[in-house]
Amino acid sequence: MKKSKTHKSNPNASMKPVLIMTSDSDVKCDVRKNFTNHWIFKEVFYEFIVENINTWDPHPIQILNLETVQKSYTVLAEGERGPQIAEHFNSICLQFSLKAKHKETIKVLQNFIQTSLSKVINEGRVGADIESAYDVVYHKKKLKKSNMKLLLEI
Repeated sequence: MKKSKTHKSNPNASMKPVLIMTSDSDVKCDVRKNFTNHWIFKEVFYEFIVENINTWDPHPIQILNLETVQKSYTVLAEGERGPQIAEHFNSICLQFSLKAKHKETIKVLQNFIQTSLSKVINEGRVGADIESAYDVVYHKKKLKKSNMKLLLEI
């Protein structure tokens, strides 16, 4: 007697969130497969809803060399209205609004802040906490003002 094949549910399928669009400006944002492990998507599901009121074309005003543009911009996530998240050197470009009702948008911002701060701390450019960073910036401004006074006196 042959056993019939039975369907086994995928245990990870229950972890996929249900996407509910609540307004006309909500768009499903899909992370490109080769960027699912990018630091900006840490603890973010590969599909999520964002509020996208406008559309865009990420390009400089004057394109002199298309290869340079293609090398410097990387689209990390897309939606039906075009690119939603792009990386340009050390910055992340978002097409959507950050809204508390869309938890993933806040998580993307948190990931950017955490990664950026850790880079600053590890490279030693600014102090490890906000107060020492403020002190560095404040003293630089104060130094610039004193140098300007010195130049005016001469």
